[in-house]
Amino acid sequence: MKKISFALKAAEAYGVNPAIILDYIAFFCWANHRKRMSIIDGKIWTYASVRHISQSFPFFTDRQIRTAIVHLVRKGAIVTGEYNQKGYDKTKWYSPTADGWLNCSFDLNVRPYDKNVKPIPVDNIIETEVRNFQEI
Repeated sequence: MKKISFALKAAEAYGVNPAIILDYIAFFCWANHRKRMSIIDGKIWTYASVRHISQSFPFFTDRQIRTAIVHLVRKGAIVTGEYNQKGYDKTKWYSPTADGWLNCSFDLNVRPYDKNVKPIPVDNIIETEVRNFQEI
């Protein structure tokens, strides 16, 4: 089962639908930053068509996605560009602005998958949750 998450700060600033789309864009930009990919004009970019985004969010219509993107651009949370190599390719590119990064769930300085970070032992989490449940 897939889970959707977004930052409360982004939802307060832009609304729930735009917050979900902002986190989607920020996640792929964050991943590109980690891979040192799609860094153009000093910004980290990701590209996606509305149809591609709608595959990740089947509960949104294409119009809702377009509206959320336009809202994010107007509020200054993201910028758009066209960096496609083929002239006929009109796929939009997206990059969070400084405000967008501050309001989303991703921090460019945090690397949760670093090899030096030890994961929380799963056994301890389960035992703690069971103990807490029994205490109630």
